[in-house]
Amino acid sequence: MVQAFKAVYRLVWAIALIVLVLLALYASLGRQYIGLLADYRQQILAEIETRAGVKLQLSSLSAEWSGLAPVIQVQNLQIGDQQAIKIGSASIEVNVLSSMLLQRPQFNQIRVSALRLDLYQREADGKWYVPGLESDESTSSPDWLLDTVLGIRNARLDTLTLALHYHSGIEKKLVLEGFSLEGDDGFRRIFARLNTEQQGTISLQSETYGDPRDKQGFHGAAYLQIDKSRLSALAPLFQEEASLIDSEVSGNLWLNWRRDQRVNLVAELRSPELAVGALWNAPDYRLQNVNMRFMGNHADDSWHLSFADFDAQWQDQ
Repeated sequence: MVQAFKAVYRLVWAIALIVLVLLALYASLGRQYIGLLADYRQQILAEIETRAGVKLQLSSLSAEWSGLAPVIQVQNLQIGDQQAIKIGSASIEVNVLSSMLLQRPQFNQIRVSALRLDLYQREADGKWYVPGLESDESTSSPDWLLDTVLGIRNARLDTLTLALHYHSGIEKKLVLEGFSLEGDDGFRRIFARLNTEQQGTISLQSETYGDPRDKQGFHGAAYLQIDKSRLSALAPLFQEEASLIDSEVSGNLWLNWRRDQRVNLVAELRSPELAVGALWNAPDYRLQNVNMRFMGNHADDSWHLSFADFDAQWQDQ
């Protein structure tokens, strides 16, 4: 028994030593050759385009070595047709060992200065898509894009601009600042501030668990805090023809959802003056000192709301 234990002990130490030597050799070779990455920029882009089936353009590519991971810097990266995704500058730390083991991309950290995403609406069915990134199922995201997002452990974006191009020709824009994403296994947390280009702030925090392609296991929740902002700041989230009450609002909203299932909403909002007449094209109808609590759910492409409390003054009454 003692001899067997010693043999196992020596084997474990031998394996550990081999692993350490291999990791040291891997890191040494990485530091030695990582500087040559820029010389093979065109070959790398061609390989990625072939595997992902998407067009890529960039003005600069460089890299350095940090610990056991390469850190890649890119400038002016454009992805997809019509330059649908634009990245000003980015630093990407790739977890090579995990990527090889899991057979999908894994990233320790991503830092992006500015990201712009253009979404286009189809006239036939009203669905949204990114030119050049469509999958076989036109209403779903390509698998490689979802795998990339799910493989990110930590990401920071200074500015995220979402441009919505409606099939009628109308364009709306939504700008998020201080966007961050943290991931651990199947868990994801997102935080962002909405730039309304007006007074007031809107902050968003969202938590999800699971793979969005898993219709039964995927679920999430979101919290929206509004501080003296205006509902018109959320215009890009509505249909282009939707009537929108342009009034100062403060309060909190909570959402819970499961993919392909009902979305539940709980909200507490207050407003010094709410222009409810905008809903029936009568802007002079206004309510003062509004306080309301309501709940709702979304299913079958429609919202159903019920008010638990509603208090307001109309014409100073």
